[in-house]
Amino acid sequence: MAKKKPHRSHGHYCKVCGEYKANEKFSGKGHAAHICKVCAGLSAEERSEKMTLNKLENMFGGGISKEQKKWLENRPHDSRLEVAETAQMVYNSCFPYVERNVRKKQLTIDTLCFEVNTEVFMEYGDLEQVHQVFTADRHSRVLTFRDLERQPGAEHHSGWRQDCQADALGWHKPTLVPWRNPFPDVKESAWYWDAVEYVCTQGLMNGYENGKFGPNDTITRAEFAQIIYNKEGRPSAGSGKFTDVKPGQWYVDAINWAAETGVVDGIGGSRYAPNDPITREQLATML
Repeated sequence: MAKKKPHRSHGHYCKVCGEYKANEKFSGKGHAAHICKVCAGLSAEERSEKMTLNKLENMFGGGISKEQKKWLENRPHDSRLEVAETAQMVYNSCFPYVERNVRKKQLTIDTLCFEVNTEVFMEYGDLEQVHQVFTADRHSRVLTFRDLERQPGAEHHSGWRQDCQADALGWHKPTLVPWRNPFPDVKESAWYWDAVEYVCTQGLMNGYENGKFGPNDTITRAEFAQIIYNKEGRPSAGSGKFTDVKPGQWYVDAINWAAETGVVDGIGGSRYAPNDPITREQLATML
């Protein structure tokens, strides 16, 4: 029994609008160029935008190649508004967890508190009840712990902390926790070492997803707004006024907050240009 031929749309394909049309819808030159008469009447800019939108629509749902992904990643920054919005929707549909992972990278723990309640053998073989609460503060880099078993004024017998003098409330002297540099591109001999340590311990900056800090990279307008927003403790932010700051982007809350508080005004035309490098003049004004 002969196999059925796969179904294919009838007519000739227009590479601009992405539709199959009857041959009479194409001129002689248009037929050879795969451009219908309607699309041939468009300007070069209109044809380019229409082709880009058609290419984006064909990517919905995932299953794209590495080359297509690389091309798609640059389209949300397109100067054409409809192209940028469509590209962002397509990217979110193809990679639904990217936005969530970006937000997870921004989450930080300012204070960590945990409790230990167990029995341990001390250095002379005595069994002792240990009930302690530890508190680590990321900003001050101080680790403290309180012994809940110890009564005020009683002698402290913790063999591994005999050097600590407890006060009347049972709090021990804080221990400074040194900063552990996680960035392979930041050397301790670099002149900016202390600055990087400061912005990281204070929760102002986190580095890139690839684990690097990028000390020689330029800072964008969105990144600097995020730094100021982090310094203020990430307060609540309302709706934005900039047309190029789209919902779902990692910098939305920071820029909206900065606009509400008068830190930023945009570049005119209801635009903020979040991905443009920030100039020294703009940085000084925002500060």
